[in-house]
Amino acid sequence: SSTYDGVHLRLYMQGEAPGVGCTAPATAWLEADGLWPVVSSVAITLTGCASTFAEPAHLAASNNPERIDHNGVLLDTVIGAADTTFYFHHQNGLNSPCRTLEVRLENRSRGPVDLLVMESGAGPSRDELYAGHSATWRGLRWMVRGNGLAVHLEPGDECLLDQRTLSPGTVACGIGQVMVMNGKPPHLVVEATSPEIVVNGPVLPSPALSPTADDHPAVAVPAEGVPGQLSTQTPESQDAGANGVSTPLPSPTLDAPARPGQESVRGRGLFGPPLRDLQATYVVGGPYAFVSIGGPPFLQPLGDGTPNVGNYGVMYRVHLLLSNPTAQATHVYVVFSVGGGVARGSLVVDGALVETPVLSTRVGMHREFQLGDDVLSPGQQRAVRIDVMPEPGSNYPVNIIAKDLPANR
Repeated sequence: SSTYDGVHLRLYMQGEAPGVGCTAPATAWLEADGLWPVVSSVAITLTGCASTFAEPAHLAASNNPERIDHNGVLLDTVIGAADTTFYFHHQNGLNSPCRTLEVRLENRSRGPVDLLVMESGAGPSRDELYAGHSATWRGLRWMVRGNGLAVHLEPGDECLLDQRTLSPGTVACGIGQVMVMNGKPPHLVVEATSPEIVVNGPVLPSPALSPTADDHPAVAVPAEGVPGQLSTQTPESQDAGANGVSTPLPSPTLDAPARPGQESVRGRGLFGPPLRDLQATYVVGGPYAFVSIGGPPFLQPLGDGTPNVGNYGVMYRVHLLLSNPTAQATHVYVVFSVGGGVARGSLVVDGALVETPVLSTRVGMHREFQLGDDVLSPGQQRAVRIDVMPEPGSNYPVNIIAKDLPANR
């Protein structure tokens, strides 16, 4: 997404990426004040990028207020100078008109910026549990693969990360990462606007969400010749990640507040490192080992904002040590267990991606999902590594529990 002399260009790419060095179909959207938009199919060339994400030093979160009752800027924050994780989760009001939720990066500095970006969004959906799980599951796969998009922004340019038109009561959410490779950190902006143009067709497809399908919302621009250029290391496929477009407001003045005169509400803000390293040991015959995910202490904003209750967007790295000091071989189980309400989970267990079904404490529903099952021989120990991120729309905290059952039962 970039602007030339008042003419705004957006390029949307979808479908399976053909690989580095190949061309891929995309849809170009040109618009300017006082003129009809022009839409055309084009081909872009994909180029490789050797950069990889670093450990995130900051989290930018937009989830307060969760329900949108009027248009305005929900979050406007400068991301960290290194690697920043972000997430957003918003629901359009039940009695509200359709709104477009837009997530973008803006370069308000006087020099160019080079970024590595990953973003995974979901929605619109009336099922916030499903939308939150879909976005987290896809984003976790991108993180495990190390995939991202290399973005170059000239002064005044912006990169559209996600854009969705929400009917009343529907939810949109997403997670992602941004790493600054060169230049000053850009602003991350989440904004709700009135959709002046809604596209429901082949120009900007609205794919069916599937947590197990290799799809990912992304916006791509040409590798050469246009500011906002983007080269890509892609996952197996991508989708446009949008089912509605609103006419953009003019680009902000350099180093000035965005969208002057817009009615705004405060988002959650910018936080410190979104990482929790937890350790626990389970000894056969002893008490079960419990590790809480999404409970206090909660991340506190570095400046204006509100506490990140639930620690959504925070990566928990759980290190379990399983030990069998007995003389009998024993089954040891590691389970994901909900504590109250309904929840799902997206996890990496010893390097393997795992997703849970819907779990609940309600009568007639399962409240636990088995992540691992090992038979420990007498005197044997085993280390287990679990990475998990609380999912927007789910009821956290949850527990990771280690327990045993004699192998001969």
